[in-house]
Amino acid sequence: MSKFKHELKAKIIILASGTIGTVQGRYESVNTANQYQVHYPTTTGAVCDDWLFENQIKAAPVAAKPKRAAAPAKKKPAAARKRKPAAARKRKPAAVAAPTVPTVA
Repeated sequence: MSKFKHELKAKIIILASGTIGTVQGRYESVNTANQYQVHYPTTTGAVCDDWLFENQIKAAPVAAKPKRAAAPAKKKPAAARKRKPAAARKRKPAAVAAPTVPTVA
């Protein structure tokens, strides 16, 4: 009997196929090596559970935490923003009223 190498819910790699799975259960016995119930996807996309010996799996590398994206620049309050000179500002064209069509009675 030896201590378990992998914790429950740990990500592992199945050495025969390179598939990544999750430890769902563990089995300890006096006469055999420790076994782990591994939940993993198959090549067809189905999900499978198998009991594997400790020497058939290894711990998956832990992915580094993704870095947080820099916060977007905050806009300055309206009072702090500089206004463009009047000549540089674009003016919207004046709204033109739609012509009216006389009705025939």
